[in-house]
Amino acid sequence: MHGGLAVLAALGSALCFATSSVLQQHGAARAPRGSGLHLDLLRHLVTRPIWLAGLTAALGTVGLQALALSTGELVLVEPVLIAGLLFALPLSVVLERRRPRLQEWGWAAALIAGLVLFLAAAHPRAGPGLPDDERLWQFGIVVLAVAATVALLGSALGGRHRAMLLGAATGLTYGVVAALLKYSCALAGREGIGWLVTSWPAYALVVVGAAGILLNQAAYQAGPLCGALPPLAICDPLIAMLFGVATFGEHLDTAAMNVAGEVAGFALMTAAIIRLAGFAAGRHPTRTRCDSPEQERALATAAS
Repeated sequence: MHGGLAVLAALGSALCFATSSVLQQHGAARAPRGSGLHLDLLRHLVTRPIWLAGLTAALGTVGLQALALSTGELVLVEPVLIAGLLFALPLSVVLERRRPRLQEWGWAAALIAGLVLFLAAAHPRAGPGLPDDERLWQFGIVVLAVAATVALLGSALGGRHRAMLLGAATGLTYGVVAALLKYSCALAGREGIGWLVTSWPAYALVVVGAAGILLNQAAYQAGPLCGALPPLAICDPLIAMLFGVATFGEHLDTAAMNVAGEVAGFALMTAAIIRLAGFAAGRHPTRTRCDSPEQERALATAAS
């Protein structure tokens, strides 16, 4: 019962994430040049209705993700959130005024197949509920240090590499946020909501979450959705699942055939994410190119 609720909540969170990503990228892409990783970017964005609508959807993402993580495991919930890319297809119909092509539906089917293959091979199972504090700290510091390094490198580069690296840094940060969110939900469920006021995970969640939001907007401002979204959508669940196994004691099957299925499923999801993000990309004001001439023609058609 709890597993079914976790999956449904994760799918709802994925829908909100897709909506938020498209709306916030449309708003952030038109921010002034040079705002980047700076509070000036947020000051500009809060004046844009389309970005505020995306922020509302982002709040729905967090709320439903919290519900999913309070009833399910990181190794189950986070892969399901990848399904958010599927919802980009109907959104593209509305925002880009075009019908999804047969290739897009094909890659959407590939994403579903990869997700099913991964979950069937992994057989995710819950751990003790609360993580090992010391491991969580150590792992979190390492991941955030890597995210900061990637973000600094992205800030030093221009063009699509900047969007890609900032997207990767955002995904790494959001993976830590997912672990902290699950920890906070577990504490609230076991000790009561009032316990969060005196515990470090809730404060860490606020700080790391705020950093993730700033990185996310900088990534969307730096380039088209097909540059920022794939590394974000890949790194986020990957890091969250590593937290689930390494710090929460969650389990994935490790038999050779199961591991092969998990790797194949995740690889198929990764390929589908890259292609779907490219198809769903809207026109960017700097006319940064994406992966292929087909995507360029799609962007030109969407803009006309």
